Amino acid sequence: MVESRGKASLPDDPAPFQVEHSEYVHRLPWFTVRKDAVRMAKGGYIPDYFILEYPD
Repeated sequence: MVESRGKASLPDDPAPFQVEHSEYVHRLPWFTVRKDAVRMAKGGYIPDYFILEYPD
């Protein structure tokens, strides 16, 4: 693993991406679903990238 600015990452991790659009699909105090549309650094586009959020 490679350490960068305090974060551990693998050497083959994909390049960063840019969030073009974000919306919350479902919100509860203990569980949230967000849908992002992301543009990858190498030009790819993912219109439905789902993120699950949980409280600490």
